[in-house]
Amino acid sequence: LLRTGIVAGRLSPRDEESLAMAGAQAIAESLGGAVIFARELPAPSGLLAKLQDRWIVLADQEESGRGVLGWAPLVLDGGKPGSSLADSMRLPLGRPRQVILPAFHTPAEVGLRRPGQGEELFVACCGLMSAGCQTVLLSRWRVGGQSTLDLVREFAQELPYTPASAAWQRSVQLALSRPLDPAREGRLKAPRVEDASVAAHPFFWAGYLLVDRGAAPPPDPRELGRSPQAPAAPVGAGDAPGQDHAKP
Repeated sequence: LLRTGIVAGRLSPRDEESLAMAGAQAIAESLGGAVIFARELPAPSGLLAKLQDRWIVLADQEESGRGVLGWAPLVLDGGKPGSSLADSMRLPLGRPRQVILPAFHTPAEVGLRRPGQGEELFVACCGLMSAGCQTVLLSRWRVGGQSTLDLVREFAQELPYTPASAAWQRSVQLALSRPLDPAREGRLKAPRVEDASVAAHPFFWAGYLLVDRGAAPPPDPRELGRSPQAPAAPVGAGDAPGQDHAKP
């Protein structure tokens, strides 16, 4: 069972803080228990990050041009001593295997009207992978709302059992058929939403970048209780399958 830390905040400025907390609790329950942090951390995030196998950050954030290792992935203590990604690489050794940042945003969010060089995702991913992460999920633009929480929950709970790419594809496929509640989507204008199938619009699921080292997941614990089938006896060289041979 992966040790999971969840940072609960606002995915988008239009979201209510209570929605993020309820979403964090739902994700924690689906993962079999997790530690939820809101408003503040009990220790510098550069140290705290080492104590969990997986971090899910449900809070608005961006790399902000602080370099490959100068930004704070856990957000809550950003800018304070010990909060940067570089601090998480210092002794004692340790690192999270998976980092999920569904509220990361880049100039793509505003149609490139804000200055940017296009390196935001590359720098963030390189920094996280160099710190030892094996799987990283980043968003290009913030969607927020219940749709984001559902995507993250489905992805996170399947990730220990299947490759990251398959887990993400499954999460998106489920999202395409899930009806949206406009009241729980801060970036939707309710009077304009008439079709419940609007969840299939790429805006809700196409803005994510998944980076994974491609390693196979560990054996599925759900399969460990099953007895393996006996392997078939090998056929000798030159023997035809099914041919009987008498002993001399």
